[in-house]
Amino acid sequence: MSPKYQTSIPSYIRKKLNLEPGDRINWRIIYRNNKAIAIAEPTSKNWSQETRGLGKHLWEHIDIKSYINALRTEWEPTK
Repeated sequence: MSPKYQTSIPSYIRKKLNLEPGDRINWRIIYRNNKAIAIAEPTSKNWSQETRGLGKHLWEHIDIKSYINALRTEWEPTK
């Protein structure tokens, strides 16, 4: 670690993760046996593509039109 707390990513890791200059890294801390461990993961280059379809199973048995209409009637102003 440099005096400015910077680190270098070894070339074999950069190649395996397809990292390029300017890519971002997410850091998380996990605990194993009460010891903190840092995990570095590359930030997704295309977040919307990677998350597309997540949770779609939650809506499989719901009629979307009926659901939306029910929500709309909940918010109708009272007279």
